[in-house]
Amino acid sequence: MESPIGWFANHLRLSGHTNGQTIILIPMKILIIEDERELSTNIVKYLSTDNYVCEQAFTFQDAVDKIALYSYDCILLDLNLPGGDDLKIFEEIKKRNIESGIIIISARGSLDDKT
Repeated sequence: MESPIGWFANHLRLSGHTNGQTIILIPMKILIIEDERELSTNIVKYLSTDNYVCEQAFTFQDAVDKIALYSYDCILLDLNLPGGDDLKIFEEIKKRNIESGIIIISARGSLDDKT
């Protein structure tokens, strides 16, 4: 069974285009915005096995800087990010007319949040 991220990424953009008789494959570029480094690294390892190009941002400011400088096909966004209002990242994306797909990853509502 294909992973949800794999399905989303495969349907977000064609994986290649024709140039005469040659097919040029374009790897998808994904920004992972997650402050838990071990989780972020595990996501990168998993996606890299399917040849996705992954970049990481561990803080709110890192995320805003990367979104301003680079383009991504998909953004994985943690809503419990330290250093800023998570939803302001959405505002930045909208303000810059960025058309990246966004997948929200969050521990909100987990057992740890309820204690």
